[in-house]
Amino acid sequence: MNTRARVEGWLRQAFKWLNRYMILHWRLGLGPLGNRAELTGCIMVLTHRGRKSGRLRRTPVNYAIVDGAVYCVA
Repeated sequence: MNTRARVEGWLRQAFKWLNRYMILHWRLGLGPLGNRAELTGCIMVLTHRGRKSGRLRRTPVNYAIVDGAVYCVA
């Protein structure tokens, strides 16, 4: 396995862990405490239903409010 593939695999696992942590944080009601724009950016959790499975999925995303409009960045 080359170095690039190893690093990509590690990053994929790190993001998966981080997303799970962020979702747990929000479920416990601690989201607003950790949602400090100067440190982490503004974060919200989108909840949607899977098209085939019908399961609820949660995805943490960054957002910005510009001129009263909310822009979401995944």
